[in-house]
Amino acid sequence: MRGDIEARLRLLDAGVCDALIIAASALKRSGHASRITSLLEPDESLPAPGQGALAIECRSDRPDLVAALAPLADRATTLATTAERAFSRMLCGTGTAPVAAYAEWEEGALWLRGLLVSANGHDVLRGELDADVADGADAAQLGHDLADDFLARGAAKLLAP
Repeated sequence: MRGDIEARLRLLDAGVCDALIIAASALKRSGHASRITSLLEPDESLPAPGQGALAIECRSDRPDLVAALAPLADRATTLATTAERAFSRMLCGTGTAPVAAYAEWEEGALWLRGLLVSANGHDVLRGELDADVADGADAAQLGHDLADDFLARGAAKLLAP
């Protein structure tokens, strides 16, 4: 489905489809929270890498602004998103590629789950790794390691057009 939230909901209401999957945050922001009937957990459907994480960018030559924004940074989310995006980049994830990734903290380690689906939906690769992650380099390495595992198991064939 294409279009803004209201257009998609109109199509649902008109019976064009039986259900829609839309980000709960988008429904809440647009005043349609009451339309949420179910939430998908990562165990049911892994999200796109970085899904739901917010980023604030600013010019690096503005140390005053960098300092003012620093309290808004969440280290755990930054590291999780770094691992997810590293996994996606290694598999040529472009936002349109069938790549999913979700990282979360469990017992002090970062646990990264990944998914790759062929364009026709017939072939699926799943995998997961966890690691002690202290910084962004460790988080990126976790993403690279999981992507390397996928590539060793034939991911390139799934990504081919």
